[in-house]
Amino acid sequence: MKITNNGLCVIDLPGEKNYAVVSPGRIAYGLNASSKDLFELCAKEKRLLNRVRKHGHNTIIRSSSVGIMPTFDCNLRCVYCYARGGDSKEFISRDNYQIAISQAWKFGGSKNHLDLYLVGGGEPLLDLVLVSEMVNFAKSCYKSVNLRVVTNGVFDEKTLKWICDNKADVRVSYDGVMHDKQRPFPDGSSSRNIVRMNIKELATIGLNPTVQCIVSNEGVNTICQTIDDVLNLRVKRIKIEPVLSTAVSRSGKAMEPNPVEYADRLLKAVEYVASLKIEFKIDTGYFTEPSTGFYCGISDPNKTVTPEGLITACVEVSRQNDPYAETVIYGKIINGNICFDSSKRNLLRSLHFNNQQGGCIDCNLRLICQGGCPMANIWRSGFPYKKSGFTCAVEKFLIPKLLLGIAENPEIGKVVLDTGAKMC
Repeated sequence: MKITNNGLCVIDLPGEKNYAVVSPGRIAYGLNASSKDLFELCAKEKRLLNRVRKHGHNTIIRSSSVGIMPTFDCNLRCVYCYARGGDSKEFISRDNYQIAISQAWKFGGSKNHLDLYLVGGGEPLLDLVLVSEMVNFAKSCYKSVNLRVVTNGVFDEKTLKWICDNKADVRVSYDGVMHDKQRPFPDGSSSRNIVRMNIKELATIGLNPTVQCIVSNEGVNTICQTIDDVLNLRVKRIKIEPVLSTAVSRSGKAMEPNPVEYADRLLKAVEYVASLKIEFKIDTGYFTEPSTGFYCGISDPNKTVTPEGLITACVEVSRQNDPYAETVIYGKIINGNICFDSSKRNLLRSLHFNNQQGGCIDCNLRLICQGGCPMANIWRSGFPYKKSGFTCAVEKFLIPKLLLGIAENPEIGKVVLDTGAKMC
């Protein structure tokens, strides 16, 4: 593998003399390229990159955003739950969610437009009266509210109608072939049928839900079967992630798939969908269009308010006594105001992959994997911050093969690239 120091990354691809030169928003290929060919390709891409830097970009005022974790309670007992949902029953107070919503702009962003995220810790739609009041309050504070919901899909027709009436962007957890075993009700009975029904209704109505599928060691060979399953539900997008055990999750390491085996099955799933030539996206969590941006909002940092009025950068750390809470929980609501620790916010910003000394900063895959999930890295390696071996093993296997696949078969690019990075 070769690395340049001017914003370009040169990646060795499978086969002889095959390379991808990546820079923000671009993938350029040198297949069967001589040393001279590669040098000239890098020079060309460097000129293009410098031109973009010279002209710069217009400043865009972002919408304000805030995440609300309505409760720690849950109507399922998923075997790998990152938050042990349902073990405790707290719900957020009216005062706390109103303060969080009305003061969201203080973190930076528009006073007129809000992105409101209802996220888990438990099941966010468990109390429809609470979340309805919450969204109505947000609409009274901002000219427009974009609602985004992450749900386990276990809800009734009234909640389904509410989701549709609010035109929510919905992500539903559904594990396909392994769902019965991995996502049961508290009494052990199956939640599969109701989740499938609700996903299909959301898709039929036109909300285009994303299905989030968690892959365990036992289910690593079932990814393609699960894709067939969700295709029958009219879903057009799936986000696939491996089970990763943490200090606060229900799962142990025995549930984690082998990283290379997982990456191989994920690659085969992408190739399978490409062979179908259909409109369907796979979010691998390990492969994105080249960018210098953040993998996720933990480095931005996220503004997620817990049922206890704490402000966390990641939903996986939501209680004061959770490991790494002293870093990841960087604020709280006090006396009617959002208060946060600036030094902690600055530390969270340092988790960007460009700052990972001895890890991503020296890796030529970094513009595509963007350092991987920061919290997954922290659970594995703690601080000082460095890359998880599991994450690296997946990316080093997957990314070069996917890049070569995109070069040889444009259908693969349609499966894993959202807007289509410029390729040449």
